[in-house]
Amino acid sequence: MGKPIGHFSTYASGEWIQTYQAGAIAPVWDEVGPVLSRAMERQSAYTLGDVRQLLESANAQLWVARTDGALLGVAVTKVFDFPQERVVEVSLAAGDEFERWGRFLKDIEEWAAAIGAKRVRIMGRKGWVRMLKDYKETRVILEKAL
Repeated sequence: MGKPIGHFSTYASGEWIQTYQAGAIAPVWDEVGPVLSRAMERQSAYTLGDVRQLLESANAQLWVARTDGALLGVAVTKVFDFPQERVVEVSLAAGDEFERWGRFLKDIEEWAAAIGAKRVRIMGRKGWVRMLKDYKETRVILEKAL
């Protein structure tokens, strides 16, 4: 199932989240790729191939949440170093039964703090605002297709 990169959490209920290092993406890709593609349906910045390339080049992190070995959810994070702060962005996330795998966001937050990030940012649809009560909507992104 690949090798964890500095973060692996287990829970008494048989659920866990694991991050995968660049060289360990291939063994899980056939399973996580289709789930990630669901998160990409309403965006045009990345293709699934782009995401895999980012992960394999270590420019993004893959998080896989499981229960008793079955896939619950998948997230992709990227680290941004700005002049005044480091930010971890959850760029893509998808899965079934968010109420079960969404709690793993705490693991991403703990990892972000451990690597010196000052905040976790989630780029996504409006539905995330309703589901993540401890997050604050800080800006609006406007786009115009050219």
